[in-house]
Amino acid sequence: MPANRKLGFYSIPRSRYKLVSVAAESCSMLSAQILSPMRLHAYRFLFYPGKTPVMKFTKYAQKCWMLIYYAWLRIRLSLAPGHHRRQAIRLPPVEGRIPARPDTPLLFFAAADHRYFDKYGRSFIGSLLAHQRVPSVHIHLFNPQAKQLEYLQQLATSAPDLRLSYSWEHADLQPLPTPRRGRYYYSMRFVRMDQLMRQTGADCLCLDIDTLLVKPAEELMSALRDCDIAFYPRFGRFGIDTKLLAGTLFLRYAPLSVQLLSRIADKISRFIRGGQVLNKLDQIVIYDEFKRFSKRESGLRFKPLDESVIDTGFTDSGIIWYPKGQSKNDALYEEKRRRYSTLTPNIPS
Repeated sequence: MPANRKLGFYSIPRSRYKLVSVAAESCSMLSAQILSPMRLHAYRFLFYPGKTPVMKFTKYAQKCWMLIYYAWLRIRLSLAPGHHRRQAIRLPPVEGRIPARPDTPLLFFAAADHRYFDKYGRSFIGSLLAHQRVPSVHIHLFNPQAKQLEYLQQLATSAPDLRLSYSWEHADLQPLPTPRRGRYYYSMRFVRMDQLMRQTGADCLCLDIDTLLVKPAEELMSALRDCDIAFYPRFGRFGIDTKLLAGTLFLRYAPLSVQLLSRIADKISRFIRGGQVLNKLDQIVIYDEFKRFSKRESGLRFKPLDESVIDTGFTDSGIIWYPKGQSKNDALYEEKRRRYSTLTPNIPS
């Protein structure tokens, strides 16, 4: 094996090649995300209504800082992947049963902690029951209590028209401040999704557990046809943490998409083990890995999902209702959620 590798016209020692490669990619990312759109966002900064100049400046300064900080972390973690900070999290083992090769055209996957599952789990599963004859669902719980596990066990054995499997983990999140613990949940789910797809060999749609399927699943599967990966993109937005909605991610069980998900899961794992549980870490890593992977692998088939599939406004045209922020209190969404909740048993208090 050669001691050096070529990078352009230069010969780089093998021991330093990874560092130089990551540094070059990080500089390229910074250039693409900050310098190229600077003219457009300077215009928005000056003329976008509804915010004071101080608020606008603060917002864009935070976005630029996030890009620089993320690029620096990539280099740091590649230099010392075993370095653990005081807030590092030891990744726990997964418990429960994951189905092996389920006979299903689409496996729905959602993850939540016990509080979020108590609030939204029934309506999520009920919406699937209402729009697919025998839906296949896998639920992953973070730090569950006994009542959630008993409920899922009861539901899995008593509902003949539901293929339900579930798993859980008990993570020690004491090193993290309480406001940051939710970041572990929504980032770590993609690590568990990678494990789920490799074990089941099924096409998988990862959804936020507060979403609702409001049209027949056949329409959803038709929308996901002829692609390896699909999500709701927002590429025109400024800031690496707002380029997509991570609450809906579809991946087909195919070599390229499985490889991409593995890269996403590996990077998220390294960030969490290194104590860097960033805000919107899942969105940042998915976007970063997707852009770099799709440039290298032209055969990866990507389909952007729009409001006709992922409906953030709760209209009659969408297939999946996707609540964001204050829209979770929307009266139309709440009425629909209560109606779907009646299709599943109550969770014991």
